Amino acid sequence: MSGGILLKAVGDLLGVSADGGDPFDHVRSRLRPCDILFGNMEAVITSNDRPVLEKAVALRCPPGHEAGLAQAGFTVLNLANNHLLDFGSEAALETRQRLLDAGIRTIGAGRSEDEAWQEAGFEIRGQKIAFLGATEGMEASMGGGCVLARFDPERIVRRIRELKARFDRVVLSLHWGVENVLLPSPEQQRWARAFVAAGACAILGHHPHRVQGIERYRDGVICYSLGNFNFQPCGIGLSPHERTSMILEVEFQAGRAPDHRAMPVALDPSYCPRIVEAEEDRAALLRHFSEIAKPLTTDLDEERWRVSIARPYLLGNLRAFGVRIRRYGWRHAWACARWLAGGYNRRIYAAVIRRCWAGRRRNRRPGS
Repeated sequence: MSGGILLKAVGDLLGVSADGGDPFDHVRSRLRPCDILFGNMEAVITSNDRPVLEKAVALRCPPGHEAGLAQAGFTVLNLANNHLLDFGSEAALETRQRLLDAGIRTIGAGRSEDEAWQEAGFEIRGQKIAFLGATEGMEASMGGGCVLARFDPERIVRRIRELKARFDRVVLSLHWGVENVLLPSPEQQRWARAFVAAGACAILGHHPHRVQGIERYRDGVICYSLGNFNFQPCGIGLSPHERTSMILEVEFQAGRAPDHRAMPVALDPSYCPRIVEAEEDRAALLRHFSEIAKPLTTDLDEERWRVSIARPYLLGNLRAFGVRIRRYGWRHAWACARWLAGGYNRRIYAAVIRRCWAGRRRNRRPGS
């Protein structure tokens, strides 16, 4: 790979394992060698154990585990996600500083808008590469001064173009999409392609907690979701792939479109990733990755997408509301009722009803 850059990218990280061991012990040799190791840090690293919001899940990693992330080889971590402010802005800024002190670059959050939108830049063997991060659907900052880069397509396009004036490559990390589903939305596809057209060479997605398809578009690689990598189970029992993931390798050679390949991974009960070594299992996962990418070869259809996500989207959110109701009281039942009656959900209900009605009409026998 003379003159090239090898990026390895993984999905959501907690930084800890359920059994107290090294969460990366089984994959350390496969995370290296590389020039850049990227991941999405989903938990805050703080001694503060009091969440500031009444959420079904608040994610925290005890101080000191940033050293384990550094020892595993992580070079840059995205912090722009829906759990960074679980324990307040001070804990979020503590997380950022601990990672920086451990020698890990961060993107997507900071003490100001400028800092949140600041790139992490590297120069490797004559090539300059920049990382930029942003997140959808975040709560407002709860004081203390932490700012997240919020998903703003026009601003992202501007930043990509600004960075392309100074860097050979721009990699964009996006925390977006719908949890528990295998297919990105048509809107995500439109924006991802626009970001590649603006100059991004790779888009690394997170948040659905499932691996989603990889699309080659122009000279860019779009991975809509890298899934979980070191993360607690969050499945709802609808998919056999709730504990499967990948290490994505992207190779950048000067003057060429990037090449990519996926290394299948499975998560054990302690949230630890393990390389899938058995040839039959490995081949089955690679076939799965290929199958979920097939719909991306054409423009996604909004109606079909809503129908395809209805069950996992609705059940996943109802499960989260159930946790909140049991933990915090019945006022969250009212929040659940408002969500069920919301405009987004009504569009999903309508799509499912239309699809069911069309199916009944197709199956109706003449004269019945």
